[in-house]
Amino acid sequence: MRDAKKVLEKGSAELRRAMDSGEMPVRFAAEAAELPKAEQNAFLKRAREIGSPKQALDEATGKAPPPGEANEGPAAG
Repeated sequence: MRDAKKVLEKGSAELRRAMDSGEMPVRFAAEAAELPKAEQNAFLKRAREIGSPKQALDEATGKAPPPGEANEGPAAG
């Protein structure tokens, strides 16, 4: 219940709707609610695109680089 309350208090309208409808699991919505509202909506859009709230949240919080950036750098020679 604490997580749902956090989303209701801090979440964007879109994030709250996604949680209420069951589209977004409460635990991921609660973590995303800590982000600025514009970033919450970007997280939600990304989660929908890739079908993975965890990966989208990791990208939004910097725990994981966006696809295509994970292995960039100089090639080993």
